Amino acid sequence: MPLDSNVMSLGAGYLYTAPVGSVEPANLTDPWDAAWKKIGYTEDGHTFNYELTVEGIVVAEVTGPVRSETTERSIMVEFAMAEITATNLVRAMNGGTAVTGSGIVTVEPPTLTTSPTNVMLGWESFATVANGVEERIIWRKCVQGKAFGISRKKPPAYATIPVAFQVLESASGAPFKHIFDDSRA
Repeated sequence: MPLDSNVMSLGAGYLYTAPVGSVEPANLTDPWDAAWKKIGYTEDGHTFNYELTVEGIVVAEVTGPVRSETTERSIMVEFAMAEITATNLVRAMNGGTAVTGSGIVTVEPPTLTTSPTNVMLGWESFATVANGVEERIIWRKCVQGKAFGISRKKPPAYATIPVAFQVLESASGAPFKHIFDDSRA
């Protein structure tokens, strides 16, 4: 493979969220469906983690494994939301209620008996090509699973809501789809 700096990915891009089952963009030029909402600024972009656990099958006649089996797949999307809003707080808690009143919005967490709200996540690169953006990722079913704390410090530090969404197996197909511009084949 040639050394090609044009296929390096630069920049944080934009993160989106939508209800599970929302219409996915099929390519790099289709607009995001109205169900998809931008999450807003993040502290450092996002990190997409993909991990397989592979176990060796060992028999008595040899010292090493004779084959291997995948026993677990873990997919995570982690980021720290830099916009402290009622909507982002509800996202971080996997639900709850945000009620707009007379000049205020109040947020209450979900009850302990409430099932977490699964969501879809999407990402789109900043970089563009002639017909659209260079990359998109759609994670089809996610649940936020990180304990979070909101630290308030003197500037230039700012408060964030750190989250880690576990990507769950989806009945509608693969757990995620990564779309590249064809220059990245």
